[in-house]
Amino acid sequence: ENKMEDEDEEGEKAEGKAVENGEENEGENENVLQTESVDVEDAQKSPSTEDNTQQQQQQQDQEQHEYDDDEESSEITSFLKSFDIDTKTKEITTITSRHPNTVKRYFEKFVPTTISYELFWARYFYRR
Repeated sequence: ENKMEDEDEEGEKAEGKAVENGEENEGENENVLQTESVDVEDAQKSPSTEDNTQQQQQQQDQEQHEYDDDEESSEITSFLKSFDIDTKTKEITTITSRHPNTVKRYFEKFVPTTISYELFWARYFYRR
């Protein structure tokens, strides 16, 4: 029994000296380093809760924007189908005479080179 205790003590002393001299088990160090690097990589790869929340909010905003666009698009389409330029002739004359520096100026600048007469007025009346 004493012989075993002596051998255990000698082994512990030898291990202590190896640690003091920087001769630790290199395999263990590698495992520790590998584990730490995996943890760091995982932390870099996995998005934080805040990032997930931001992504979810962006997705919801995008979906709402698309819904609003679809809704507005259907409103515009409906308006354009019902818009009759011929019923607006007198009103158009009044508008251009009352607003020569704005509406009339844009009308002269864009019609017919950039936009059609009907589309110009359809947009005007839709936004009004």
